Order: sequence, then C-alpha cells, then structure tokens
Amino acid sequence: MALELAAHSLISENFTAVLTVSIALALGLSLLLRRRNAKPLPVINGRKLFEFTDSGLKERYRTSAKELLEEGLRKSDAFYLQTDKGPRLVLANRYAREVHNNPHLSISKAMEDELHCNIPGMEGYKGSYWPDTEFGNIAIKQDIRKALESLVKSWSQETTAILDEFWTTKPEWHSLTASPLVLDMVSQLTARMRSGPDLAKSTAWRRLSISFTVHTFIAAADLDVWPWFLRPIVHWFLPSWKRLRADIEEARQVFDAAAAIRLAEKEAAIAKGESPPVYEDMLYWMEQRAKGVPFDTCLAQLLIAQAMIHGTADLTTQAIFDIAERPELIEELRAEILTVIGIEGLTSASLNNLKLMDSVIKESQRLKPMFLVTMKRYAEESIVLSDGVVIPKGAQIVVHSQNMWDEEHYSNPLEFQSHRFLERRKIPGQEVASQLHTTTINHMGFGFGRHGCPGRSYASAMMKIFLCHILLKYDIKLKGGRPEIARVGVLLMANHTAQIEVRRRQEELNMEELSV
Repeated sequence: MALELAAHSLISENFTAVLTVSIALALGLSLLLRRRNAKPLPVINGRKLFEFTDSGLKERYRTSAKELLEEGLRKSDAFYLQTDKGPRLVLANRYAREVHNNPHLSISKAMEDELHCNIPGMEGYKGSYWPDTEFGNIAIKQDIRKALESLVKSWSQETTAILDEFWTTKPEWHSLTASPLVLDMVSQLTARMRSGPDLAKSTAWRRLSISFTVHTFIAAADLDVWPWFLRPIVHWFLPSWKRLRADIEEARQVFDAAAAIRLAEKEAAIAKGESPPVYEDMLYWMEQRAKGVPFDTCLAQLLIAQAMIHGTADLTTQAIFDIAERPELIEELRAEILTVIGIEGLTSASLNNLKLMDSVIKESQRLKPMFLVTMKRYAEESIVLSDGVVIPKGAQIVVHSQNMWDEEHYSNPLEFQSHRFLERRKIPGQEVASQLHTTTINHMGFGFGRHGCPGRSYASAMMKIFLCHILLKYDIKLKGGRPEIARVGVLLMANHTAQIEVRRRQEELNMEELSV
C-alpha cells in the first residue's frame, strides 16, 4: 500500500510538473507569436516630403494635436504620434486599466525624461531626489484631509478680502480679466496651507509660486528643440533656463528667511522645556513625513505649489465662463447655496451637498480638461497588452481621454449640460462616480487610479467656496461672447485674456458670519 501511494504521488508530481511546463511553454509561444504577428503601429505626423528637420511636425503638433489624435484613432487604437518632445505611443481609452495596473509603467520616469531632470534647475522632478517619492502625496491626501474643516473657514475668510480688493465692491458693471485674477486668488488661498503664515504674507513668495511652474515648462520646451547631446551644454546659455534658476535662487532667499523664524520658535520652545510648535501646513507635514531624512524643503514647496495652483485655477476660470454664459444657471446655483449653506452652515460636508455646483464644475472639466491625454508613463520593460499590442522598453506612452466626449458614454457629448452629473447620481451605482472628485475611465479630468490628482478633494472644496462668494456677492456675465479655449499641443487652457463683467450685489447670505 505504501508503495502504491508513493508511486501515485510520484506520478502526480510528474504530471503536475509536465502540465506546468506545458502551460508555460504554451504561454511563452503565444507571447512570442503575438510579438511576431503584431502589426506595425501607425505613425501620425511624420515628416512630409522635402521636410529635412522636425520643425514642421513639431509646429503641426502644437497647433493641431486634437486633429492628429483623432486621425490616429481612426486608424488604430494604438499609434505613435510625433510630438514636440519626440514620439509618444498613444493608447485608446480602453487600455487605461491595463496601464494603471502594470508595475513596469513608471510615471516618475516619464516626468524625469520629459522635463530633463538631470539638468540643473529640474532636479526636483527626479524621484531619487526625495526621501520617498510618495511622501508629498501622502501629506496631501492624509494631512490636508484632517485639517480640511479649519481650512474651509480660513479659505472663506481670505476669499472675502481677495474679492473686495480685486473684484471691488462697485455696484456698477465693470470688466475683469478672469484668468490672472483667479490664478492669484488660488495662489493666495493655498499659500498658508502650503507654506505657513509667514511665507503666505510674502508677495514675492506668491509670485514665485506661480512663475516657477510657467518658467519650468517654457525652459523644458526651449531645450526640446536641441539635439540630446547638446542639451547638457546649451542650457547654460538659454534665457529661459537662466530665468528658471534665478526663480529658484530667489525663492531660496525668501524661504530661508521664513524658515529661520520657524526654527527660532522651535528652539525657544525647547529651551523652555516645552514641546516644539505644531503647524497646520504642508511644510510641517512633509517634514514630519520625512522622519528626519533631510530634503530640499524649498524646492518641495515650489513643486507642491505647481501641483496645487494651476490646475485648480484653470478649472475655476472655465467654470466661471460656463456659468456666466447662462443667467438661469446663476439663479439655480444661488438657490442651492441659500438652501444648503444657509441651513447647514459652511462645512466640508455642506460643500459636498452642493450637488448642482458639483455637477457644473465636473461638466466644465469634462468638456475642457487641461489635457487631451493623460496617464503619462515610461516603459521600464517591454510589455505585451491583452490584445497583442507591444509597448517597447523605453517607450513613452499616454492614454487618450476620448471617452469624455464619446456619445456611447454621454448623450450629446459636445453639449454643456449643467445637470448631467446631478441626474447621473440618481442612477443606481453611479452616485459616487458622478461626483467631481471621483476619477473613472469615462472622466479622467483628474487623471485615473492611484496616480490621479491627490488633492482633488481639497480643490473641489476651494472652488466651491470661491463660487459661493462670487455668485452671492456679484452679478456676472461674459464680455464679448464665449471665450475660445487656448490650445497648445495636448494642453487645453481657459482663455487667459477673456474678460467678464461684474457688479456688486446685496447677498442674501452673510458668508463672513459663517466663516468664523
């Protein structure tokens, strides 16, 4: 009996081994055949006849990226697009989950490559420059959430002062250029949360928090036109790179002065035998998250500002344009504010209950996200997707956000429908997916998955506070018709020069009393 059992065990083990090897060989052969049989992917926007440099294709990309992407999708769900930064493998939206789940597709290396992180001035975009590539994101996701209730009150208080200064209290109609004012507003509202009260008072710091981002991308674009082997030399002579490094140097001077004040407060407390002060700002939270590992606190602050300011300001500006175009929507939103905030008070929970406003902002973002593509990744290994499409090692990929404008997912997809997501909340299973802060493959305005914008919940609250103040305190309308969207490559921006007309009105609800 024992011999029979041993023989049976041996046969079972051999059979299992043979079966395992057979399956492995079959899978390997399948992958090999898929690689061999993979059709060459189309290349969109290559050089035309008699074009001997890439200048022509780069210009076409900058002016006609939308049309080039549409051309590519008509040919294939995966194609190469020649851009001003070199070839990019563009994948249709249906690949989003595969891209999200693949550990060999790196977002940090994609940024490193795109922004020339080995050049002085761009060091902060290199993941290895920091104690932990996620420590800043964790501070945004966890620490801001804990402090959100107190931030809501302070944001509302600061919004009152900002509007009185820049939008004025004039009862007559007057014109404003919306985008730069909103950008300054977001910079001011986030300054205290990002950098603490001392830096928040500095006009130089707020200016640098904005200009650093602008000058970063201008410098990167200027270097893109040079051959890769000349870039380590030529950047020293480019005005845009000199300006970027000057921004960083000035920022360090401003930052160090404020940091000295905080250090003195800490040392004074310790000298008295007291616990060091605890601050409610990103500067303090990131230092705590670093757990004693030294890091470039000034540069971290500039990068946090980049993440917080520009996207929030752009979406807020676009929402203002979309609302100002529709007088009936203004009245609906005012009624919702009075009903919700008037009864529940000003809290993060009541802001979440501004469901029509939430729908309006999400619809603005659906029709005009900041980018036509998202999910930038660098392939650290060669990857075969589920249908046989091969992503070569070293490829830079992006995923198209096409579902946001697809009639399969949205009725009349190119039409602004203020109630679209409000109505979708009523569909079983769609309540969470229809909220502004939620990312899905059909709405990638904040990205998708674990690398989606980490601060989207706080950005949602900030935008709603600002819109509450504007709609209650001002009549608004567009000046000169609907503003054209500014397009540069895959970047879509709310019009920077468009004006709105505003006049002060008597608000039905005192936001100042609710902000205490």
